[in-house]
Amino acid sequence: MIVDSGYVIWQHNRFALAICSGELQVKPIRQVISGGQTGVDRAALDFAIANRIKHGGWCPQGRKAADGVLDPKYVLQETESPGYSQRTKRNVQDSSGTLIVYRDMLIGGSLLTKRFALQLSKPCFEWALDRPFNEQYPGFCVWLQQHQIEILNIAGPSEARAKDIYRDSRVLLQEIWSNMNEEQ
Repeated sequence: MIVDSGYVIWQHNRFALAICSGELQVKPIRQVISGGQTGVDRAALDFAIANRIKHGGWCPQGRKAADGVLDPKYVLQETESPGYSQRTKRNVQDSSGTLIVYRDMLIGGSLLTKRFALQLSKPCFEWALDRPFNEQYPGFCVWLQQHQIEILNIAGPSEARAKDIYRDSRVLLQEIWSNMNEEQ
């Protein structure tokens, strides 16, 4: 199920309002998984480490990333293949749901992630960095609650495909986390 995070859908939804007001609590995320690529993947792992959230996921054979070999601080398992497709599918498969963070439109590996989510009937939420936080946050909270997301796969473009996406994703994830913790 792919969710449209449109504000109009959520602003009059009692369920969303109950979650955002703290009346109804969102189950905490137990683990963040990601593929370790530069950009959104790496931002997700660094966010999890900084906030003491268990992290993991799959990376290509040889711990391959655009900037070389992944740092051992990232507790990721290697796939049998040096390509990125297999790790993308395994991360979607092993999660309760996937958050895709992007700018403008889904391309490359982000689009492949969405396709795997559809193929595997896994919940997927698309967060557009070029849209206001307050338009998307209520829908994201509802999505987490409805699908009981405990293991969250976080994916999106690499730094090479979207300049400053690492920085912007880290800020976004921290803002989401801070808002969720304020509500509890």
